[in-house]
Amino acid sequence: MFYRDSNGNEIDLLVPVGQTLEGYEIKSSATYNSSFETGFRNLTPQLDARLSRRAVVYCGSQERTDASIEVLRYSTLLAV
Repeated sequence: MFYRDSNGNEIDLLVPVGQTLEGYEIKSSATYNSSFETGFRNLTPQLDARLSRRAVVYCGSQERTDASIEVLRYSTLLAV
């Protein structure tokens, strides 16, 4: 599934995991930009409460897994 509201906020991929959802914003850029997190920051409280994971997936080399919104390389996500 994906999410998009009437204001244009979106999450590219929502994956059901039990009673929760994992959310992934997917970018083709090799350079990370904090604007990639905008969709997660503007979610409705109801959807935000259902997310057990929030991650930006991109082509770059840096990762951040210790924050509320993870930043992952494509290769890391595909290795899971």
